[in-house]
Amino acid sequence: MSKEGVKQVFFDANSGNHKAQNYLGSMYATGNGVNKDYIKAKAFFEKVITKSSNTTHVQRTQMSIGIMYYCG
Repeated sequence: MSKEGVKQVFFDANSGNHKAQNYLGSMYATGNGVNKDYIKAKAFFEKVITKSSNTTHVQRTQMSIGIMYYCG
């Protein structure tokens, strides 16, 4: 992902966009475009779970946290 793309995801995630927060959490969990950081990944995933009213986003995010824990 380009630097501009990463900047846009950060902007959207910090503006409360739940889809971007989930994506940024995945980026931190995998180290895609950012340094791998499980603590930051979990923090962004938890924002989606606690603030999103979209059941699908919440379920996908819960699954992402579960996979992160399962994989260590």
